[in-house]
Amino acid sequence: LLGRSVRELLDGLESPDEIDQAVALIVDQVPEPEVPAFVAELVRHGGKKAAPVIRVLSARGGLTEDTVQALDALYREATATAADRAALEALERGLEYLEAGRPRAARRRLERFVARQPDSAEGRSALGVCLLELDEIDGAIDELSEAIRLEPGQALHRWNLASAAKQADRMGGCYLALRDFLALPDDAEGADERRTVAKSFVRAYERMLRGNHPGVPLR
Repeated sequence: LLGRSVRELLDGLESPDEIDQAVALIVDQVPEPEVPAFVAELVRHGGKKAAPVIRVLSARGGLTEDTVQALDALYREATATAADRAALEALERGLEYLEAGRPRAARRRLERFVARQPDSAEGRSALGVCLLELDEIDGAIDELSEAIRLEPGQALHRWNLASAAKQADRMGGCYLALRDFLALPDDAEGADERRTVAKSFVRAYERMLRGNHPGVPLR
């Protein structure tokens, strides 16, 4: 019933005005925290026909950054080719294996996804964490550095890079990554603990630098 209703809705949107009216109705009737789940149903049952609605909805002001990011991901899903969908499935399975403590199985899926979507910060970051768990530190640092380049405002990428640098015994690199981490907002789970650890390390490292190089400016 839901699928039929969605298809009928999307089939009836033939002009920009009709799309605008549909988006206005969504904004008026659906609380923002529920918008991504609602739009996911549009994508699930309407496929590419949901893309114009998502594009117009994302362009409206007043949405939180999390909602906009969720809508961007759903737009990519709606417009994805069969190969893109296969890559997304590889990413999802890779993340599941990584969460389950199976980094070798995760690596194959994540590398497949990154080969298809090289500009995905999420994929690069996940592959970097996976390589870190496999003790392939240089590869992990490369992938995590690329994730930072692609998504410089994401604090967790800096945290992960700091972890990789520390594991490689590159304490200067760890310090620089943590200093950058502390300059960014971090509202993900465990943020308070991460900030406490980062501040402690940065202070200790700066004391060491000043002690070993008295009179030399920290910069």
